[in-house]
Amino acid sequence: MKCQCKILNSWKKRSRKGDRVDGRSSHKLYRTWASMLNRCKSNAPTRDRKYSGRGIGVCERWVEDFYNFVEDMSPRPKGKTLDRKNNEEGYCYHNCRWASPLQQGKNRRGYVSKGLPRGVYKNTNGAKYAVRFSVLGKHINVGYFNTIREASMASLNFRNNTLRTAGK
Repeated sequence: MKCQCKILNSWKKRSRKGDRVDGRSSHKLYRTWASMLNRCKSNAPTRDRKYSGRGIGVCERWVEDFYNFVEDMSPRPKGKTLDRKNNEEGYCYHNCRWASPLQQGKNRRGYVSKGLPRGVYKNTNGAKYAVRFSVLGKHINVGYFNTIREASMASLNFRNNTLRTAGK
């Protein structure tokens, strides 16, 4: 089900002075809220490609008032951070949750890997293929390779040696 919240990709800059006056900047969720807004409104090329350039915004209710975000998302469980359930949709109550690093690692957009072995991705710079894995919420870069055969062997070796021994 697609969220029906009105998503905003741009809005007026909020007054920092106002944040200090009403005390919200000292609230436990303030940095999460401010970071979410910043990710979606930044014009930096990397942010634009990952968020606003893909139409990822924040629902009007949360942009208008920090305390609406607090009402919808409190309390924040220990060790968890804000996550979008569907990475193709914006930040709103129906699409957000508190997730562990492991959950977030499983819920991320991948590199182009259609038709390639597990852990092998087409690389956009330099070498043709990259081998990457996510283990217990940590990203491991195995290496870069010029041929699919080299990358496949590296992937297989990593899975056979590293992942098997980690599970013992």
